[in-house]
Amino acid sequence: MKFKEKKFADLYEKRLSKEGYPGNLFDEIMDSFVDANSIIDVGAGTGFLSIPLVKAGYRVLAIEPSNEMIKILKSKLDEDISSRLEIYHGNWETWKGERADCLICIHSIYGIRNIREAIKKMDNSSNRKILIIKSDSGVKTLSEIIREKLLKKKRCSTGFPSRILSFLNEFDIKYTIKEIEQRRDSRFVDINDEAEYYCYHLGINREKIDFVKSLIEESSQRMNNSYIFRGVYRDLLITW
Repeated sequence: MKFKEKKFADLYEKRLSKEGYPGNLFDEIMDSFVDANSIIDVGAGTGFLSIPLVKAGYRVLAIEPSNEMIKILKSKLDEDISSRLEIYHGNWETWKGERADCLICIHSIYGIRNIREAIKKMDNSSNRKILIIKSDSGVKTLSEIIREKLLKKKRCSTGFPSRILSFLNEFDIKYTIKEIEQRRDSRFVDINDEAEYYCYHLGINREKIDFVKSLIEESSQRMNNSYIFRGVYRDLLITW
């Protein structure tokens, strides 16, 4: 799978760092904790949440299936962080361990095959659960624009809100849900490099790169010698 590739991990780290991720999502997560000390981070990636949580004083178990993501995560660690951060190289489905005070799963549930069992396991693995998924409406990203206009299809996370809530209702879980909006600017100089990235990210044949470039250009603002795309990200924070 692409998310396990070195190129994907490098681009993931570079682009999200540049955009200031996780932004206000971190504050929302912190506000949702209740008497937490130990935290499980499902799909920790390169540590955008695990590391700040450790620095905030928590003990964190970072669960991540991609070896390339883990390499980047480990490159960020110092002795103090390492003493309070445990890394499990594997999928959520295969992990077995002790119950934690809190579990977070931030945009990491999409690749899990059996969502129903994943949620059931989350419910049994911690006292407090925080799940963040993309909203099905109000999102404006270059990925969305290119995917819909060129590929004529929706992103893989479409329909997840209703699926997640149906399972929570099936298990008679009492949850709260909150919509969070982020506005993040993506700045770039070379539109060719940007088009190359989206061709790779979305699996588009390079024969279509000129069309991708035109979509990026018409969707962005020209600022002196660079471009800026003002993205709108809308997430659903579900806690129980």
